[in-house]
Amino acid sequence: PIIKDEDHRADLVFLGNIQPDLQLMVARSTTSANYIVSDTMNLWIDMYPEMVGEVLSLSNIFLLNHEEAFQFTGINDIPAAANHLLSLGPEIVIIKMGADGAYLSFKDKGYFIPVFPVEKVIDPTGAGDSFAGGFMGFIAQSDEPDFIEAVLVGSAMASYSVENFGPESLLKVTKDGLNERVQTIRGRMFAAENI
Repeated sequence: PIIKDEDHRADLVFLGNIQPDLQLMVARSTTSANYIVSDTMNLWIDMYPEMVGEVLSLSNIFLLNHEEAFQFTGINDIPAAANHLLSLGPEIVIIKMGADGAYLSFKDKGYFIPVFPVEKVIDPTGAGDSFAGGFMGFIAQSDEPDFIEAVLVGSAMASYSVENFGPESLLKVTKDGLNERVQTIRGRMFAAENI
């Protein structure tokens, strides 16, 4: 990737799901990021596990799905896999679990965050990217973001993504609609904690 000079000084860097050597190049070229957030996929874990580990060590926040977490850590338990990933460098780990929500782990605490109850899932393609976009958009708005709230927003954005093919549903998102979905997810989260 060709990075503009001013972008080397960005406060927030998202290392999307590209080859880990390119992620490392971008991460090492940033000079003042408050948060380096990275994503990965099973192919890179399979082909370049050491490099994925290096990316993990340079990241403040690491996103991956549950299958990737199990594959990388060899641990088939979400909280235990998250703890192992945290021990490798990042301050925050988010394990996406598809229709089962996401697991957020930081500061020795873990939170299962549910999904918005979509009536009919049309296409899950892009849900993870929509989650990351919602999450990043939220943390970009604050110097001290609430990461639980950021995951709630990511989950709400992903719910729009699965309701149609391509970006059609995402193009119709309104702030009020997004906030309603966040409130619904928050209510489901607290209800689950009380069971």
